[in-house]
This record gives sequence, C-alpha cells and structure tokens, in this order.
Amino acid sequence: IRKLVENENLRYRDISIITKNISQYSSLVRAIFDRYDIPVFIDEKRDLNQNIIVQYVLSILDIIINNFSLESVLGYIKLGFCDIDKDEIFKLENYCIKWGIKQNKWKKDFIYETDRSDKKQEIERLNEIRKQVIEPLVKLQGDFKQDKTASGITKLLYSFLQNQDIENKLNIKIKELEEKGLV
Repeated sequence: IRKLVENENLRYRDISIITKNISQYSSLVRAIFDRYDIPVFIDEKRDLNQNIIVQYVLSILDIIINNFSLESVLGYIKLGFCDIDKDEIFKLENYCIKWGIKQNKWKKDFIYETDRSDKKQEIERLNEIRKQVIEPLVKLQGDFKQDKTASGITKLLYSFLQNQDIENKLNIKIKELEEKGLV
C-alpha cells in the first residue's frame, strides 16, 4: 500500500481491502496499519447502543417512562455526564437503596438520617446532588406532557442536551480517552 501511494501516485482512499469477516481482522488491521502510518477506515457494523450519546438519550427517556425508578436514575448518573464524583455516586446509590428512594421520593429532599450529626453533612451533599440531577429531568418530564408529538419531544430532548452542555462534556471525555491512548 505504501509503495502504491509513494510510487504509483495513488491516494490511500483509492485503495480497498475486502474481507469476508471483518470482525475477525479489524483489530489486526488497525494495529498493522498504525505501525506503518497508513490511515485506515474500517466499515463495520456497530450496535447503536454502544454509542454513549444514544445511551444518554435512552436513559433520559427511561427515567421519564419509568417515572424515576431507582435503576433508571442511577443508570443515567453512572453514564458520567452529571459531573458527580464516583465516590459520591456510590454513597448516593447506597443511600437510595437503603431508604427505598424511587419515583416521587427523588423529587423531595432526603430526610432519612438527617437527625444524626455524623451524617448531616453527607445527607446535605446527597440532596445537592439529587437536586442537580433531578430538577432538570422533572422540568423535562413536565415539558413532555405539554407536547407529546415526535417533533416536540425531539426538540425538547435537543434543548435538554444543550442545557446540560453535552457537547462540551463529550469533548472532555474524548480528550481523556485520547490522553489514555484509547482513541
């Protein structure tokens, strides 16, 4: 391939390699092409659910459909777009499981263990996190009730993504992956 590009005046995009089972060879091709500084595009089918933005949008819809179930809210938070430390997510999850926080309990201040002086500050922080996560979703849920058309829901979701600054957060994630050499 390099000889064709260097000596025959071809461009990389003029050259194709065809194989019957790309999934078997794709990682090998990437490694070899990378070693010889040959750009490569591998046209392989990917599961749409592997896209983190798709997962994020689906998690939002899951919260609305399942009326703030514990699993859907925690799944949303764990995607990493809520700017919450992993230790705090762990504490939040434990608190919610212990006290059965789900559905409408997400929409109210956490009250359990607030009378304990050793837990008061932690519960206050969990309430801050709860508000940060839940309030925009509650607003979105109310907006969905106003406009149930596909066009309306799409516009509301797009506006929600913009308000949550997803483009910037996604760029930060990409940069982190690049620094780790994973992209």
